[in-house]
Amino acid sequence: MLVGLSSPNFCLDSISNVLPRVAEHFNRWEIVSDLNHYLPDHQDELKALLPSYDLELSVHAPFLDINIAAFTEVSRRLAVSRVESTMETAVELDAEVVTLHPGYRGPASKYDPDRAFRLNRESLERIDLKARDLGIRPALENMPFEGFILGATPQELLDMLEGLDMDICFDIGHANQTGTIEDFIPLSSRFANMHIHDNLGKKDDHLPLGEGTVGYPGVLRRILENYSGPVVIESHGVEDGLVSREYLRTERF
Repeated sequence: MLVGLSSPNFCLDSISNVLPRVAEHFNRWEIVSDLNHYLPDHQDELKALLPSYDLELSVHAPFLDINIAAFTEVSRRLAVSRVESTMETAVELDAEVVTLHPGYRGPASKYDPDRAFRLNRESLERIDLKARDLGIRPALENMPFEGFILGATPQELLDMLEGLDMDICFDIGHANQTGTIEDFIPLSSRFANMHIHDNLGKKDDHLPLGEGTVGYPGVLRRILENYSGPVVIESHGVEDGLVSREYLRTERF
């Protein structure tokens, strides 16, 4: 099992500080291309640093301040552009998978409830075309149910992906919060990436494995029968990540 680590919290620190901390304990880092870690700003730095570490890189596209389903065209185009630029840099860094979030329904959606989905689809079509040109695999992540976020159910995710080459990043914690783990497992042939963390089913807690209600290890074992790609621990930091990694070792996945 290819176990990696990822955390949006790392984006508040410098790459030069985070990289050695992750590499000390993990052989994969899913770097979140946002804030201080926006990849196009750090391509040369990473190219210089990575050869010193036994570390594979995968990438999470920006999502903290952007919305690919934004009603305002200039905002939506900026969001898509940042995802595309991240994919271009990911290719330069030999990352094979780029995970991205769907858009979300902003305040204006109350005036046109279906428009966000249509705009989200248009953005995904553009991103998918760019990914094909670059030869990289984009993976759309299923989201937690927060009312305004798109892609919280398997059917909505499949509707977004219909006719596209884009794969799925299966987030088990998000699926636990939406009660859809069993519905996602049959889609495992489309998984290109997987995020693992735990929660109590109420909110997106990102707890260490075994501290919530996901149903580890049984659920993960069933998925791994048909999935052999990266398994990325999403945590609040390295320390929480190590707790989850020890859980995986104890359970002998």
